Amino acid sequence: MKTVISLNFTQEELQVLNAAIGEIPYRVAAPLIASINSQIQRQFKREDDDAPTGSNHNLPQTDASPNNL
Repeated sequence: MKTVISLNFTQEELQVLNAAIGEIPYRVAAPLIASINSQIQRQFKREDDDAPTGSNHNLPQTDASPNNL
């Protein structure tokens, strides 16, 4: 069983992490970026589900395409 560790980052800290991850090979970075994006989307979805109707978030995203890493 894998151990899951939860960390909290500001959007600015995630941008720094994204830049740092962009310095490693795509084959290593892509799965990590996909995991981070998935977790961010789930977090915002939970917040949207808990928010009153009409609330909307802008989801921060990182781009794991080869041209951006």
